[in-house]
Amino acid sequence: MLAALYQTVEAAWVESRLENVLQRQKELAALHSGVKNHRTALIAVLCQDPMVSDASACEEIELSLDAIQKLYESLDFPSTLARERSIQVGRSSSSDLTPLGPTLIQASPSCPLSSVILPLAAAIAAGSCCLVLCTTVPVSVELDKIIRSSLDQEAVGVLAQGAMDADDLAQFHFEVAVLQDPATTTNNFAATLRRRNPTVRVHAAPTGLPAVFVDRSAADVDAVASWLGGTIAQNPRQHPGRVPRLCFVDEFIIERLASQILRAFPSLEEAQRPMPDGSIMQDIADLLLRTFPSLQRKSILRNPRKLPALIMLERSDPINDETINQVADQVTTHYSGIILVPITSLDHGIDLWNKVNQGKTAQATYLFSASKEAFYLSQFLNSGHFFVNHIPTRSFGTSVYYILHVLRLFTNAVEIVMVAPTSDQDSYELPFRPGHFSRNKSISQIPLRDPERARLPWQSRSGHLNSKKISQPVGGRISYFEQGLIVGLSVAALTASGLVYLLTRGVKYYFR
Repeated sequence: MLAALYQTVEAAWVESRLENVLQRQKELAALHSGVKNHRTALIAVLCQDPMVSDASACEEIELSLDAIQKLYESLDFPSTLARERSIQVGRSSSSDLTPLGPTLIQASPSCPLSSVILPLAAAIAAGSCCLVLCTTVPVSVELDKIIRSSLDQEAVGVLAQGAMDADDLAQFHFEVAVLQDPATTTNNFAATLRRRNPTVRVHAAPTGLPAVFVDRSAADVDAVASWLGGTIAQNPRQHPGRVPRLCFVDEFIIERLASQILRAFPSLEEAQRPMPDGSIMQDIADLLLRTFPSLQRKSILRNPRKLPALIMLERSDPINDETINQVADQVTTHYSGIILVPITSLDHGIDLWNKVNQGKTAQATYLFSASKEAFYLSQFLNSGHFFVNHIPTRSFGTSVYYILHVLRLFTNAVEIVMVAPTSDQDSYELPFRPGHFSRNKSISQIPLRDPERARLPWQSRSGHLNSKKISQPVGGRISYFEQGLIVGLSVAALTASGLVYLLTRGVKYYFR
């Protein structure tokens, strides 16, 4: 089945089925219409996951529709024709995106719809033919219906991933791969694809954990409580890359924040409904009780199979990188609430979380603080996106993607390095653009002349740099001693001039 789908997609690529920009726009318009028409069915299959609510499913569908619309509007058929005509009459072109080739898109189990639609729409906008691997059968069936009813069936193929392993892909040649399932990405999917094509461009999401930071400089603690309680604590969706479950709060405001969250959302203090696998809740409860002694004195964990949606640690607990590292991965992956962790300062939180993530880049970090403190945190925390004083729930349905480059050193060792997308327009709402699935072909042409008379576009026009750009003002800030000396002399001069004036007036009055 996989081999037949790949052969169909490869044949469509050879035939240039999506070469025309107008055809790409038509495909995107049909995809937008297909997703909209299948909204009810998509919500039904997404909500088969007990951790996905109707609101979360609707948000993921809206995110997909908005991404398709933005990509559709970014394509300009008349300007493309005008650029092609300008090249034909002898002008140069610095931008001419050409699709790379057959593309592999692997869905994410955390967001099975948007993880397919977002890269698929960008690949279609670039003119690439795609093979989509879905994680779950129900979503795969609905996506297959949408694609068959809206897109070119030969240009895009859908297949349920099932028990396929990395070796199954070794026989296929892909130019671009979007790997979004952490379980399979760690099984050397990227290395397998490179054995077939060493130059394949691999997009993969970073594996760092998300977190929330609340500093004492936050203007309104009540507003912070509303954000945390309404968007995270009441959101059961499991997305380890985007939904944070650990919140690092300044120890001076943590009790006030916790009480305000419970006041605004009293149901969070009650035990959550048990997960389908109750043993996971049992493991999390045992882990928390062993690691943090303050929880043993409370009755909130009396039912290990039902954990409350809000847990607050105390300053007496051992808050260090070892204890947080023991619970961070398990809590972020399986817990559906939020844990408030006290920190003594911003530096304490930065050092703690960077050690827990072990140098990995997080997809998202949420900050509640004043602008100065938020800037300080953003400089020292390693994250793809920072959200200051807000938590957009739409960011829970997507991911930040990096390009995995292979560096071959002087030895035979191979090192994989993640490089962030370079476009300043990349955002959590549109992580993929046509440029991620294309390469740029610049065309530089001049009239044919003798080499000695020809003026090349890159010939140097200046033999020196403009040093004014790096010039510094002469002098600097005077010291406090010099400031005091100047002020003192000024006051003394003013006093002396006043005395002279009074003395002069007195002498004139006396001898008058």
